[in-house]
Amino acid sequence: MSLCSQERTSTIFDVGDPRVTVSPSITGSGAAQQLHLIIKPLDVGLDTSLVVTTDRRTYRMRVKTSRTKFMPYVSFTYPEDAQAKWDAIRTREAKQLRDNTIPQTGEYLGNLDFNYKISGSAGWKPVRVYNDGVKTIIQFPKTISSGETPILLVVRKEGGLFSKDETQQVNLRTQGDRTIVDGLFDKAYLVIGVGSSQEKVTITRG
Repeated sequence: MSLCSQERTSTIFDVGDPRVTVSPSITGSGAAQQLHLIIKPLDVGLDTSLVVTTDRRTYRMRVKTSRTKFMPYVSFTYPEDAQAKWDAIRTREAKQLRDNTIPQTGEYLGNLDFNYKISGSAGWKPVRVYNDGVKTIIQFPKTISSGETPILLVVRKEGGLFSKDETQQVNLRTQGDRTIVDGLFDKAYLVIGVGSSQEKVTITRG
């Protein structure tokens, strides 16, 4: 008779007839360790009871012996253990989702692409840039003031040795310290000011 993995029992079993012996056998180790009970009748025609108490449950069985009929192996299903395993899986999945979700926005990290390079020395330089496959999110330092909001110039065509990049200003939406751009881009400039007072940050994807 096989018990549940890691189930423990005492060496004393309540057997209704001394002509039925019970001895333990253990297979596996660690979390896979399993206890088996070897039930051996010493005579035929017996009809008695066997009670096995473990640290999880009590097994009550009727033992009948015959010269020709026998059951070589007995095992059990444990609905509560199966439910506990499903609960553990759901708890682990929920924790993984929680640990990989940005609390402020509810965005799952597995759905986001952070493969951006940010270059420039402006004090308002973004702390990170990422996209969710549909829109691009630019996160600025929390210390940035509303008067410092830069414009975004997306590079439509890179210039050559004697020509400038072709850029297009795109609309932005602001949510706290995050600026949201509808769509994706490979290269863009964040710009504040003009001439000698201009500050510029370059964002490059990949």
